[in-house]
Amino acid sequence: MSQVTNATANFRELLPNRVKISKDGQGLGSMRIISPTALSESTFSASTRLIELPNATTTIKIRAKVDTGYTFSNWTGCDSTTNNNLDCEVTVAGVKNVIAHFTRPNYSLTVGRAGAGSGTVTNYSSNTSGTGIGVINCGSSCQANYPAGEVAKLQAHAAYGSAFNGWGTNNCAISTSTLLNSSCETSPVLTNRIITAKFRLLSARRLELGRATGSTGTGYISNVSPATPVINCHGGTCIAEYSSNTTVTLKAIPTNGSIFPANGWTGCTPLAAPNQDQCTVFVNGVKQVTAKFMATQYQLNVTVNTSGSGIGVVQDYDTNTSPSGLSIINCPTSVCNATLNSGSSIQLVAQPQGSSQFTGWTGACANFNTDTNCYLLMDSSKNVGANFHQ
Repeated sequence: MSQVTNATANFRELLPNRVKISKDGQGLGSMRIISPTALSESTFSASTRLIELPNATTTIKIRAKVDTGYTFSNWTGCDSTTNNNLDCEVTVAGVKNVIAHFTRPNYSLTVGRAGAGSGTVTNYSSNTSGTGIGVINCGSSCQANYPAGEVAKLQAHAAYGSAFNGWGTNNCAISTSTLLNSSCETSPVLTNRIITAKFRLLSARRLELGRATGSTGTGYISNVSPATPVINCHGGTCIAEYSSNTTVTLKAIPTNGSIFPANGWTGCTPLAAPNQDQCTVFVNGVKQVTAKFMATQYQLNVTVNTSGSGIGVVQDYDTNTSPSGLSIINCPTSVCNATLNSGSSIQLVAQPQGSSQFTGWTGACANFNTDTNCYLLMDSSKNVGANFHQ
């Protein structure tokens, strides 16, 4: 048997003389009572509080303190203010309500560019929408207003023939950089700021590397010799600089599900088989080299099996294959075989005709039993059978 516990909540009436102290606005700040001594507070607080007074006509003084970078606007509900309007005096006779109003000013953030190279600086679009932050696209627009406390998020992009060469001293609280691009997050903007992005000219002797147009697979380019600079080009444009005329040997390395074809290089001289995945280029100026990676392809073979007078067809549906489109497979009407890229997926649908019944899959779709839908991931060549009976 459970024990019954009684709880009592006690309430009382508020004293008739009281003052509510609160803050308002988008700015940051706090308040404390500084007199009379019996009510004085030792620390500032941004919280709202209700002060009850046993005696009528008590005068109290409250001081506002604004956080760095923000501004104090004014008090409301005070009988008078002093100390450049930071102190509020109010005689409490009855119920009083005093409010400290803090505001959030805007500060100017200006982007400068330095160095012999060239490039642009932009702020993240996701950091500007609906925040009151202006757009920086420097180039043309190099200044924007930021509300106090916002973090500026910038991206630097080196122009062709240039490299990113660092941000100004103490400009960024967080930054990440590559040879061509960099991101910068500042500390909260609490004053007008100037941010400098530095760009330099690239060496006149350099390799510009990338994946060839028409690549259906994935892979990367590495250096065989010389050992430096290290090349590990996985995508986009990669650059390696050299101080003197240099013969460079490169290697194309396909990732899983891809191959590097014998004719995959442009801009360099392939080595003889079996090392045609390597090539050499004499870097005595600006040389551009690309590597083509192709997806490994697998064969899909579909067979329609009938018994009695059963008939049916197998088609693919809503495919994510390459080549793409509906009715890659339409068996036995037209197409029962397809060559598909490694990693592509395909959904096969068995469709009995007339009064025929679908009795199940065989081969790669056998696990789907009599479900008319079969889902395949092309990680090898596959054979599929579909059985119909009437």
